[in-house]
Amino acid sequence: MEIDELTSQIRETARLELKHPFPYRDCREISKFVENFGEFIPDLDLYSYTIWSYANGVKKILQRSEEQLRESKKVLQKSFFELKPEYISVKGYIKADSTPDLFSRIQTNEKLRILLLNLISLLLYK
Repeated sequence: MEIDELTSQIRETARLELKHPFPYRDCREISKFVENFGEFIPDLDLYSYTIWSYANGVKKILQRSEEQLRESKKVLQKSFFELKPEYISVKGYIKADSTPDLFSRIQTNEKLRILLLNLISLLLYK
């Protein structure tokens, strides 16, 4: 995939899929069943915001130095559940049929994270 194609795909995915409000209702539903829910909502919200910020500022990524690209790559390297393993028990409750908004948010975060990492790799190794 070319750089222009990736940036367009990132912008379009962010525009279409991250315009929905944060899935508080689905999170609260899961909290009824999970003992170690803790700070899941603010942690996921911050993680989603980080992904959205990178996706929304994708044109700025094209202008970053190699050092800045490497730092961005480090930030994006881990998925939410890799970054926050204390919530792994929550993951099993996130399903398309029972928590569709949360499921979609997690999927979109992951899709954008991978696209952003692909873009950064292309920029670093072109």
